[in-house]
Amino acid sequence: MRLELAAVHRLLDEKRPAAALTAMLEAWRARRLPRLADLIDELSEHLTGALPPVVGRTRKALQEAWLDLATARRDLDVDRLLDVFPEPPWVHVGERIERLQSLDDPRVARAFADFVSTLPTAGGIGGSRWTMMLSALARMKDARVREPLARRVAQDDARVLMFQTVLPGVRRVLEELPADDATTEELAALKELSGRLEALLREPPPSAESLFHEHLAARREGPREDELLALIYEVPEDDGPRLVYADWLHEHGSPRAELLALQFKKQPLKRDLARARELVKAHGRTWLGALEPAVALRSEVFERGFLAECHVVLRTPKQAKELTGHPAWNTVTRLQATAGVDFLLGTELRGLEALSFVPLDLAVRLSRRDKPLRRLAELSVYCQGVEELPALTRDALPVLSSLMISSNRPVDWTELRPQLVDPLWSQLTRLGLRGAGASALLAFATLPKLTELRVAGPVTVILLREADGEWVLDLEPQGWIQAGMTEEAVRGLLPAVRRVRRTHPGWLKPELVLSALESLRRRFPFEWVDRPPS
Repeated sequence: MRLELAAVHRLLDEKRPAAALTAMLEAWRARRLPRLADLIDELSEHLTGALPPVVGRTRKALQEAWLDLATARRDLDVDRLLDVFPEPPWVHVGERIERLQSLDDPRVARAFADFVSTLPTAGGIGGSRWTMMLSALARMKDARVREPLARRVAQDDARVLMFQTVLPGVRRVLEELPADDATTEELAALKELSGRLEALLREPPPSAESLFHEHLAARREGPREDELLALIYEVPEDDGPRLVYADWLHEHGSPRAELLALQFKKQPLKRDLARARELVKAHGRTWLGALEPAVALRSEVFERGFLAECHVVLRTPKQAKELTGHPAWNTVTRLQATAGVDFLLGTELRGLEALSFVPLDLAVRLSRRDKPLRRLAELSVYCQGVEELPALTRDALPVLSSLMISSNRPVDWTELRPQLVDPLWSQLTRLGLRGAGASALLAFATLPKLTELRVAGPVTVILLREADGEWVLDLEPQGWIQAGMTEEAVRGLLPAVRRVRRTHPGWLKPELVLSALESLRRRFPFEWVDRPPS
């Protein structure tokens, strides 16, 4: 791809510097050359000198003025926005990050990198805003940010947020930054443009009135739909690109604009939820787009206007070839996949938070792939044996908190417990074991953060840790439960449990279970506790 600057020269000839700035930005998005970014900075700073600063008599007024200016979405205003960007309070800085991170602009990349380098605050803007900022830096690929980010990495910082979120994110950005690969021809073109800008910069900047008039006169068509979708798939966790897309949909009369508006309501009413369901029922399969053939019927769930949950079934080799790796899967947060190894290994799944019913050996391979599932919090696996469990590590699954394991053969979990030395296990809050015996409680109840342990044997036994550290035994309601099966399921647990929840009213014959437990209570004293209201 060669650098195209003809439009820039034409607009400079026509004395339209604001439009020339926009054309330079478009050229940079096609060829992200550092020298071109520097020239954008020079022209932008020159034009900004003619514009009034963003001001407010109070912090609240300043933030409102900033947000109003950001809503105008003018390339001309970015430096004015960035001048205010790092000013506290930090809650306002967080809001500014949310708005700025959707821009694909080297000026924003420079400002974000400076923020990371100088670090005016760490925890003040919160972990999610750090993730937004670093994701934007990774997406913009401005090679100029290498030096300030490298300075940050070189400094020791033991704070938890820095260690867990900021520094790993900075290192990923550094790994993905491109080299400055400008060709001799491109360098000559940039030198020519630099000479033209030097002459322009020696002149007084145009008036603010003329710049705003130029912007209005040269307003171009909005971005194409595929460009907006690409940005959403790039940063699926961010709301900004989705809201921009909602505006585009509204301008084009699409009913999906209404779905986005409903699903972005902070406190939707019952009628809002009902209307959203109607829209998905009427149009959801169409909105799946290219993914539609691989999404099992009636498994699709939309959130924030996009597919968030589904069961994936790739029915033909052609589907597998075309849809494995498709970026639209990045909006999915919860996935059940009977789609094969290639799909899960070859698809980024950037937003995935929960993955169900995958073989354990595949889960281990997923944890070792080049792009780890860094948002995956819930994992459900099945296995012939559990020998590969220690291969799951916190480095690969840093936020995993819920792990459900099904095995088709009996397992002595007490033997496995000493092998699970990776910190991954100490961060689990929910653990489920199918095919396990009573030894599971003794094996895993000492995990420091574990609050729920589900042991599936003859019946499903749920153990819940209360605030005082004591475990409460509960039973999964099943209509076919028999008293003998209840005794078998809980006899080995009662010596370690002091509290048992009363029989679930959903059982067909709760008196049988109650009688069986009362019989056991004579040998293993425990306290009955009431079931919390549902």
